[in-house]
Amino acid sequence: MAGKYHSVAVRQSAAACKVAKSIREQRFLSAEAPLLPLQGCNTPNSCRCRYEHFNDRRDSPRRDRDVGLPGLNWYVEERRHNEEGRRATDR
Repeated sequence: MAGKYHSVAVRQSAAACKVAKSIREQRFLSAEAPLLPLQGCNTPNSCRCRYEHFNDRRDSPRRDRDVGLPGLNWYVEERRHNEEGRRATDR
């Protein structure tokens, strides 16, 4: 069963139409992927586009913890708040 963020990209041959080339590097959630042949394809009867499947829509890790590093939440800085405010009238 596909996960919540299962995605697809449209992969095409060297002779692909302009529509396919315009979305070459895009990933789509599976439920939102365009149907093949793509709307506006100039060779729908001989279209060789296909879906490439991925477990996640992202194509690279975006968070430190995705690559094994501790996240920013692991360190809590000491609060050095004093009772005085920043305004001159607070002093």
